[in-house]
Amino acid sequence: INAEYGVCLWTKMAGNPSVDAVLSSLPADAEQQLEVGLHVLRHAFRKKVKELETDNANMRQFGKEKQNQVIMLEQKVASLESVVDDMTRRAKELAAENARIAAERDALGENVKKTHTRHEETGPLQAQHLEHDRIG
Repeated sequence: INAEYGVCLWTKMAGNPSVDAVLSSLPADAEQQLEVGLHVLRHAFRKKVKELETDNANMRQFGKEKQNQVIMLEQKVASLESVVDDMTRRAKELAAENARIAAERDALGENVKKTHTRHEETGPLQAQHLEHDRIG
């Protein structure tokens, strides 16, 4: 498949004026042509390696940035979880205090009713004693 690709590519390039210019500038000696070809391959290989190393460095930097973002988001989540826990605890405390105050209010209401009922029961007697003290 690669050989076919190479032949197909060479066939496409053969009619190209710039390729023709390169081919005509090659040395006549086959050994020298091989050296030039090897030099071109080494140059292309180094260039490709450099591109891949740059891409790799960029990807590593991108990965570090994303990792830093993850760490920052994890810290925010932990902070928000702490706030939620504090608010939940405070809500429970307030609910307990509310229940205590409601019970105290109900108890005071009962005391007021009892006091009012006693006052109504003893009110006529006290009025008679006050009348008796005033007269007597």
